[in-house]
Formats: sequence, C-alpha cells, structure tokens
Amino acid sequence: MSQPPSTPQAGLSNTSGDKSNTSPLPIPPLARSQSHHSTASKTSKPISRTSSQPPTSHEVIQLLADAESAVRDLRADVSLLNSQLAFEQDRADNAELKAKEACLRFKEANDARIGSQSEIIRLTEELRLYKDALEQAQKEIFRAQGVMKDVEDRRRDAEESAAKSRTRLRKLMEEKMIEVAREEGRKQGLQE
Repeated sequence: MSQPPSTPQAGLSNTSGDKSNTSPLPIPPLARSQSHHSTASKTSKPISRTSSQPPTSHEVIQLLADAESAVRDLRADVSLLNSQLAFEQDRADNAELKAKEACLRFKEANDARIGSQSEIIRLTEELRLYKDALEQAQKEIFRAQGVMKDVEDRRRDAEESAAKSRTRLRKLMEEKMIEVAREEGRKQGLQE
C-alpha cells in the first residue's frame, strides 16, 4: 500500500534536474499541456471501485501508468516553460541591448550637435571680431586719406603762396632796378 505512491513523488523530484537539458522552443505552454493532458486522458481509463478491498495489481499498474503520464506531462510543461522563459529572456536582452545602442547613438549625435553649435558660436564670434577689425581699418584708412588730402591742400597753398611771393619780389626788384637806373640817368644828366 505504501510502496506505489512513492514512484510518482520520485518522478516529480527529478523535474528540477531536467531543466538544464531542455532546448528553447517558442511554443505556447497551454497548447502543449492541453495536448499532453488530452492524450493522457484518452489512454487512461478511470478505475471505478465499489468495494473497500485492496486494489488489484492491474489497478496499481494502471495508477502507476497514470502517475507516470502525469509526471511526463508536468515535465514537458516545465521544460516548455523553461524554454519560453529562456526565449523571452533572450528577447528582453536583445531589446535592452538595442535600447542601449540607440541611447549611445543618440548621445553621440547630441554631443556632435552640441559640438557643432559650439563651433558655430566660436566661428560667429571670430567673424564678428574680423568685421570689427575691418571696419576699424577702413576708418583708419579714411582718416589717413583725409590727413593726406589736408597735407596736399596745404602744400598746394604753400606753393601758390611762394609763387605769388616770388612774383611780387621780382616785380619789386624790377621796379627798384628801374628806379635805380632812372636815378643814375638823372645824375648823369645833371653832371653833363
């Protein structure tokens, strides 16, 4: 009486040892477990007993077969669940890896954008400085041109003034020479 029930329990205790030997198969667990239970229910017939006598050897064998079938179904379900768990874990790991890669690419693109903006700001400031320097140089050129024009005007005025002074001096000298000549002629005339 106590010996037959120990066999299903031993079968159930071995289910944890079969987890590492299963290969991942993406099959829904309900369909698999239903098919196993349905086949088990087809092959096994329920034993109806009306007397309180001990079960016969045929009944014990039938009970053991039903228990072994149930254990096989449970092992298959556990194996299938482990396979689906591994499959979903792989999918989660792949999704996490892709998310990390996308975050890295976004960070690189954002860093490049920030770097480009900084470079644009630097170049814009440099261009502004060049424009300011150009405007200052143009102002200096205009100022120098104005100074040169003033100097040229003064030189021209000085030359014209010198030319007028020379002309006037020449006329004065000519008038003086004429006056001296007249004076000498008059003296000669008086001496004669």
